[in-house]
Amino acid sequence: MYNEISDDMERKQTRESLIIVLDKTINKFIKIRNIRKDPLEFGSF
Repeated sequence: MYNEISDDMERKQTRESLIIVLDKTINKFIKIRNIRKDPLEFGSF
């Protein structure tokens, strides 16, 4: 019983951290695409 619960918790945490990593990656790609689309908005590019 205890092992099943801790297994479940680990799985949940892994899924959450994967979602966070995916989210950050997607945000980075969106920013890069926006920079390419509007270079004037981001002076330095």
